[in-house]
Amino acid sequence: MKTAHDVTLKGFVRAALTDVRGPHKGRVRMGQWHKNAITATGLEIYAVGCIGAVGASKQIASMQVASQTAAPTTSQTSASGEFTGTDGSRKTTTNTFSANGTLQCTASWATNEANQSAVAAVALYNATTTGSAASIATFTASQKTTDQTLAVTYQWRLSTA
Repeated sequence: MKTAHDVTLKGFVRAALTDVRGPHKGRVRMGQWHKNAITATGLEIYAVGCIGAVGASKQIASMQVASQTAAPTTSQTSASGEFTGTDGSRKTTTNTFSANGTLQCTASWATNEANQSAVAAVALYNATTTGSAASIATFTASQKTTDQTLAVTYQWRLSTA
């Protein structure tokens, strides 16, 4: 008897703004989970390449916020409007398993970071300064202020059907 399994890879992202000063100190505004686009590079180089230990494969190691509002596509290699410099440089991710088949990547930005524009997108990369995006997610734009910190949770969920 032959058994077949379909494997799916889906990505989701959620951001939280926390007020650290002022009259709303301690308030956390947690966003909903938003689906993302796993890029062609993400599927080939990050997912399949790592599973097969293919030379030049990459592992997710950093996260970037951006101002992109258009829906991401699989052909993108970066999020448009990436924050740059001290204000929005890529952050090293903390990667863990959050459930069977789920990679969870987290990163955070301090009060003096990621304030240059409204945050509307997040992307995963293998390096803090170069490389092609593994996946990109967009959501309703939110202007982060110097009274807030930003924490982002990004998941890749692999499942069999």
